[in-house]
Amino acid sequence: MKMRLTLISLLIFIASSSLLAQFVEYTPYQSQSIKNAWYESTIKYWNLKTNTQATYTLNVKVESNRVTKIDLGDNGSLHSGMNNEGYIYSGGNLFFELDSNNNVKAATTTVTITGNNIYTTWKIRIE
Repeated sequence: MKMRLTLISLLIFIASSSLLAQFVEYTPYQSQSIKNAWYESTIKYWNLKTNTQATYTLNVKVESNRVTKIDLGDNGSLHSGMNNEGYIYSGGNLFFELDSNNNVKAATTTVTITGNNIYTTWKIRIE
């Protein structure tokens, strides 16, 4: 009886862990990467509050296959980590497009900025 109860408990645990895993965000392992550096990128900007859309060419900083900073020029930027503006920077993990030789030909990601009645998305492409 105790063995049966243990087995049932184990099966319930496995089933619930599988369901939980569907809701946990993770970064998949990718063998491709690009160097930590500043890159010129094409960015499609969308402000969901005002429905403003635009396309820009801006520099972005990549660290550990993640866009961590968007240079807006004139000493302005959006960045991950602590900031004085009260926004939340999320996303930035790069996905890679490969050529026929398995070399990275482009990297894409989306960064979302929220907070203080702001909701913007920045679709970034580095070539």
